[in-house]
Amino acid sequence: MNMKNSFDFAAFIYCDYRALSAGNRQQILKNIYQALVMRGKLLLDVFSMKKYEAFEERNTWDNYPGGGFWSANEHLAIERLKKYPDHVTLEQTLVIEKQAVTNYNIWNCYFTVERLKKEVKDAGFKMIEVFGDVTGASYTADSPAIAILLEK
Repeated sequence: MNMKNSFDFAAFIYCDYRALSAGNRQQILKNIYQALVMRGKLLLDVFSMKKYEAFEERNTWDNYPGGGFWSANEHLAIERLKKYPDHVTLEQTLVIEKQAVTNYNIWNCYFTVERLKKEVKDAGFKMIEVFGDVTGASYTADSPAIAILLEK
């Protein structure tokens, strides 16, 4: 199915963009750009540097005898939160059940407005407006997220 020039609007929200590698971010922006009609809009949000600064490393564990977020079964969840250079964090959770052990890694990348502008510009988008979140709140240096409205 050819989706080129098919959509007036796309939303890439819940800061999901932050979980992709640089190469994957460029590929998805390219795909969205091609799918939008001329002057089509994209709403995108990411975690800001303020959120990176507030991120605290820690190691914790919790027992869930009645099940919980990671499994409906009884399990033990061991969590490690780690901060890395280049504004990246890892939320690693090891879920131990009677019959299985599963590891979940959630990588997060954090952005400045300037870095985000460069990435979207490199993909061909024009910046329309910057917000503090997808509801349209004003962006400030203390905003934990950056939302941007782009145009093809």
